[in-house]
Amino acid sequence: MSAHLEKGKKNIANEDNSASALLPPVSSQLNLNSDQQQTKEVPKKGLSLTREQMVEAQDMFKTSNKVTRPEKALILGFMAGSRENPCPQNGPIVSIKLSEILETLPQPDGIFKAIITDTYFVMNYDTGQWKRIKKYRDPAE
Repeated sequence: MSAHLEKGKKNIANEDNSASALLPPVSSQLNLNSDQQQTKEVPKKGLSLTREQMVEAQDMFKTSNKVTRPEKALILGFMAGSRENPCPQNGPIVSIKLSEILETLPQPDGIFKAIITDTYFVMNYDTGQWKRIKKYRDPAE
């Protein structure tokens, strides 16, 4: 693994070729490169994703159309165990918009209506829990 840390340019997630294809380089996005260059060890806090988490992240990012690269890095870091809130002044709960999709959904009266579905990734830095939620809104709003 030390070969992957050399010069801080290679992605430590590349050891799992299939799982890392859709994900940004975790080490560079979490700003761990400077610590890795100095110590030549595993990242400072031992952040890593399980295979299950990696697959879930790939699936989540595959369908996202609003999340930015830095937001992806923040999500991956949180899933891996990082609990450093980037904006503690805003409270312990951070929501990141993953996607916005125009859908046609059936209403209780049987009529189909165009609705915008926003999907968010919600992280609670106090409890370490996260979830994905959907919010629906009228396209006219």
